[in-house]
Order: sequence, then structure tokens, then C-alpha cells
Amino acid sequence: MSNASEVKDIFFSSGTLLGYGITVMIYILLPILTFMIMLRYRAARIYPFLVGILVYFLSTKMCDLSVWMLFSSVPIGVKVILSTEFVGIFEETSRWLAMKYPVFNINTNTKAVCYGIGHAGLECWIRGFQTLKLINTGQMLNSRGLAYFINGLSAQKAEELTLKLTDYANRNLFISVLNTVHITTNFALHIALSMLIYQKLKENSSEKRWLLLAIGLHVAHNEICGYVSLYRNMYLTELTGIVCAATIIIFILRKINTKNIIEEIKHQSSTCQS
Repeated sequence: MSNASEVKDIFFSSGTLLGYGITVMIYILLPILTFMIMLRYRAARIYPFLVGILVYFLSTKMCDLSVWMLFSSVPIGVKVILSTEFVGIFEETSRWLAMKYPVFNINTNTKAVCYGIGHAGLECWIRGFQTLKLINTGQMLNSRGLAYFINGLSAQKAEELTLKLTDYANRNLFISVLNTVHITTNFALHIALSMLIYQKLKENSSEKRWLLLAIGLHVAHNEICGYVSLYRNMYLTELTGIVCAATIIIFILRKINTKNIIEEIKHQSSTCQS
């Protein structure tokens, strides 16, 4: 690894870069289009949407800070894994607190949906920005070669970075299409979790039990997807994420009154039109 002339370059194909571009587009547009659908039915509420953005930002930062403080001596890579495992606890607890207390005024199904759009939306936009940076890395890799990235690194770090860049470069267009479905199911999962917590708080039916259920579902989703990703099979990883998120969404829909949500959104539209 130390000899740049012996390094076999990695290349991001045009199909790979196009796939990442499609991913960025989905990340950016999905929250906007969903909010526009709510606007169409006169059910969009900007305040809970912004609350969702704020709560997601604060909960993930609190998770990262807690992990960095509690596990200060472990390597950064381990801290990242721990943050991914614990983030569901912080996100769902923060979601529950935001909906429980009147200060955020989330007191209707439509507001809870808008909260979920904001919560999931910021995650999408952050990941979209990260994917844009990855596209830039791919273009630099194509023009400057792998040696540009690994020169000066230790053999171990150079090998780790090479392995990571190889995985990124091996993602073809079909995997990117699968990934857009995965993004969509994850987005819908956040809205479903928001509705689960809101409706059970409204019913006041053992609310802490439902909070624990939401945490368990979120953590289980992250754990399963994280475990499967260790096999470094992109098809398996994406399909697992899609199936896992879809299964949890179906489970949640059986626990909440979906019909009431739809009727309330339609009512907003008919009230405004009349």
C-alpha cells in the first residue's frame, strides 16, 4: 500500500455516479413532495414540521454526545457503531416528549404526520448532502487515482479506506434503484412511528409501554440492517432494509387507526374548500 505505483486504481463508472445522483434527488425531493401532498389537502402545518426537524437534530446530537462521553476511550469507528445502535432510544424518547407536552402543540393527526415528515426529512437531507460529498469523492478518485487518497496513511488505514472506496465504487445503478425504495420505506417508517406514539398518547393507553415498543422497533430495525451490512452484500443489505421497514410499518398500521388519519386529512381539504 505504501508504494503508490503498485496501487490498483478504483474507478466510479458513469452508471455508479448516475445512481448516486438519483439517490441525492430522492433524498432531497421526498420530504418536499410529501409536504406538498399535505399542502394539496390543506393539511400541511409548518410548526410541527419544524419541530420534527429540531427534535431530530437535537436527539441525534445528544446521542452522539452521550456516546462520546460514556465511551471516550474506544476507537472512533466503535463510537459510530454505538451511536447507530443507541440513536433509536434518543429519537423515540424525544419524539414522545415532543408530542406529550403542550409546548409543541402537536394535538391532531395531521400535525403528527407533519412532525414525522420534518423528522424524517432532516435525516434525508443530511444523507443527501453526504451522498453529494461521495459523488465528489468518486469524481476526484477518477481524476487523481487512489494514491491521492492513501498516500501518507498507515498500511492499516490505507487498506480500510481502499476497502471502503471499493464498496462505494461497486454500487451499480440497480442497487441505487433498490436504495431509493429503501430510502422511501425508511421515510415512511418515521411517519408511522410518529403516528404510533401520537395516537397512543392521545388514547392514554399505557403510554410508556408504547414508547418502549417504538424504541424496540426502531432499535430492531437498525440492528438488523447493521448486522446484515457486515456481510458486504449490497443487494442483501438493501432488500433487508426494505423488508424490515415495510414489516414494521404494516405492524404499526395494525396498531393505530389509519382510517382516522386519512379522514382527518380529507376533512382539512373539504373544510378549506367549503
